[in-house]
Amino acid sequence: MSLQGKVAVVTGGARGIGRAIAIVLADRGAAVSVWDLTRALAIEYADKGITVNHVPPGFIDTPLVREGPVDVEAAVATMPMKRAGLPEDAAYAVAYLASEEAGYVTGQTLSTNGGRYLA
Repeated sequence: MSLQGKVAVVTGGARGIGRAIAIVLADRGAAVSVWDLTRALAIEYADKGITVNHVPPGFIDTPLVREGPVDVEAAVATMPMKRAGLPEDAAYAVAYLASEEAGYVTGQTLSTNGGRYLA
């Protein structure tokens, strides 16, 4: 069974059976988000001044995407912002979270998907 184009949010995916489920879903093509790992690490390292956050990219226009089976223009037409993301969109989110300005931000997910999952 292919899960291409599907998104799976796996809670408990950092270890044990949850991790095994996340691996199977990813192997079958799903984009897998393991949220509890971010949260657990954020809690574990917060008292050391280390922040841990999660930046799952959405549909990012790259040469690899263009070479694949996805009709990019059709996919873009379904997105609220009517464009695919650029690698820089995800990179800027990561840069912010790594900056001093985000020194009090931890355990968060900053999705760079152009609102794709809002519609």
